[in-house]
Amino acid sequence: MSERYQRLFTLPEQLYAEASPLLIEAGALLKDSKTGRMLAQIKFKSISPNTIKAVKISVGAFDVSGVKLRGIDEYQYLDLSVSRDSEFGQKNAVVLPESITRSFSCECTGVVFTDGTIWESNGAEWKPLASAQTLKEKLGALCEQYLRDTVNHADFVVTDDRDLWICTCGAINKNDEEDCHLCHANKKILTAALDVKKLEANEAALKKAEAEKKAEIERQELEKEKRDKKIAIITTPIICAIIAFIIVLNAVIIPDIKYNNAIALMNAGNNVEAYEALVALDGFKDSTDKANSIYDKYKVEKLNVAKAGDYVSFGLYEQDNNISNGQENIEWLVLDKKDGKVLVISKYALDYKQYNTSEFLYATWENCTLRKWLNNDFINTAFSDDEKAMISTETVSADRNPSYSTDPGNVTQDQTFLLSITEANKYFNSDTERQCKPTDYAVANGAEYIVIDNGNCWWWLRSPGYSKGYAANILDDGDVDEYGENLDDDREAVRPALWINLNH
Repeated sequence: MSERYQRLFTLPEQLYAEASPLLIEAGALLKDSKTGRMLAQIKFKSISPNTIKAVKISVGAFDVSGVKLRGIDEYQYLDLSVSRDSEFGQKNAVVLPESITRSFSCECTGVVFTDGTIWESNGAEWKPLASAQTLKEKLGALCEQYLRDTVNHADFVVTDDRDLWICTCGAINKNDEEDCHLCHANKKILTAALDVKKLEANEAALKKAEAEKKAEIERQELEKEKRDKKIAIITTPIICAIIAFIIVLNAVIIPDIKYNNAIALMNAGNNVEAYEALVALDGFKDSTDKANSIYDKYKVEKLNVAKAGDYVSFGLYEQDNNISNGQENIEWLVLDKKDGKVLVISKYALDYKQYNTSEFLYATWENCTLRKWLNNDFINTAFSDDEKAMISTETVSADRNPSYSTDPGNVTQDQTFLLSITEANKYFNSDTERQCKPTDYAVANGAEYIVIDNGNCWWWLRSPGYSKGYAANILDDGDVDEYGENLDDDREAVRPALWINLNH
């Protein structure tokens, strides 16, 4: 309450007159220190099932000695829509005519409902409702049993007052309502359940049942423990034997069978299946040596049977950033197969390079330094002479950027190249398929600056970007960035592409 208003008097709470459709829940006499006016602030609560539309009240005023003063014969609360258990009136201030008023009384004289019916006061006295006794006060430790016997939640003992009864939930009901309008509990059941002897008997029966149940559970657990011990004595040796057999089976018998099958495949000239079976044996016997002995044959045969979407091995390049153990086999994703050749792109981004590092500001694929590196340093490092001879020299198209009119330069003759925007959209069906992770070597070589939280990196395309100083690229989420990045940008990795001639 604002400091402007001084509280001088408070009405008794929950005033009720028999048959009334509402309660006077609270009231206070306030003095407006600014204007000197005396204000009666009154809060009502509907206890009627019918919606209240308007309320008429009278307010009596008294001085400090209790002498009656001029009050308010009739004050109306209009344009209401008050449902049962709702409060209203507390935001309205009734101005009293006498500034010496120090207390007041209030009576509801009439109520109009939205259905057109009217209630008028019969002159019954307005006095406070009886205070409901709490269940804890009434029953003590038996409260829990009362709740088990009746409702899940209750706070009060059922209380009768004039033509009303107050439920255990605190809701106010008319005497002709057998069930509480709020919690729907039955009054007779709630009242009958207060029988202390019956509560004690029910509680004793519950405790006995719980004790018997607990004893039965303990008996069953004891019997189960005895059975388990007997079973363990009998089955432990059997289980140990089974475990030993499984260990031998998985470590010796099955690998030996797979090894013999792989050797049979190798002897039959089926080098693809033989190699993959030997690698899967993970060093069993001499499977690693056997696999290495047919790797070159496997590599060629795998290329011959590969189809779009398969992975093949071809060439060597440092990838795990451990120079001491030599270069690792390069894995390639097959993008296309036609005319006795397969188009492949590296599964991982193998290195980190700028698109162009020359002194010229602008460059196309035709004259960029990355093209020179791929067709000289990279190809000579990654492939043997025999493998280089298998790599076809192709006419690499100068595809235009579909969104910008940037000059793409001229067609080139290359053994290794980068995909164009058109090819990246043609050979990959989604952004997810275009996502790429760099090798540890690429990361150590500078690509740590481009590895995103998801472990992916950006990688170059050969197509120009929005201007001659930009080149297109693939972002970490696989999206084709047609706008591109500066040619000397240091955030892109390299995924070489090449055509392998299967008829060489």
